[in-house]
Amino acid sequence: MPISYNKARVVVSLQSIIANYRRIRTVAQRPMPVIKSDAYGHGLEAVGMALEAEGARECAVGTVGEGAKLRKAGFGADIVALLGALDREDAQLAASSGIIPTVLDIAGLERLAAQGTTERPVRVALKFDTGMARLGFTEHDVSALCERLRTLPSVRPVMAVSHLAVADDPTQSAFT
Repeated sequence: MPISYNKARVVVSLQSIIANYRRIRTVAQRPMPVIKSDAYGHGLEAVGMALEAEGARECAVGTVGEGAKLRKAGFGADIVALLGALDREDAQLAASSGIIPTVLDIAGLERLAAQGTTERPVRVALKFDTGMARLGFTEHDVSALCERLRTLPSVRPVMAVSHLAVADDPTQSAFT
């Protein structure tokens, strides 16, 4: 998106993005590229398809709508929607597009459960708050969450995710 008062210009190099992904894979077996917000302005579809061709088995996007756009472009690997299914329409779109929404709370879990069946459960990523104090289940929620999941065969957790609050601060390694 052009900004008329800014003289800055961005040149996107898919080859550089691929090279960065290859480098990350040397230290992480299965990294999940985050390409939310139109791949941070670099082009959701182009970046997603390049990363999938390079072997990415999943990517994360911000919204279910972004995930549907990427799926429509032909992205066949798993897509995780970090903000989850915000309403019934998002839940329906996630279920019909095979997008894995994050679940931040019991209400979100219930919304998604209504879209799945025992034969075809909606796959979800359970989001846990590990210090950011913004989104996700806390350690105090775990028992109730597990109990509720046992009664919802129309939902299948496939991953747990978090956002580590101070992972980049070596002095906070005990907290992390």
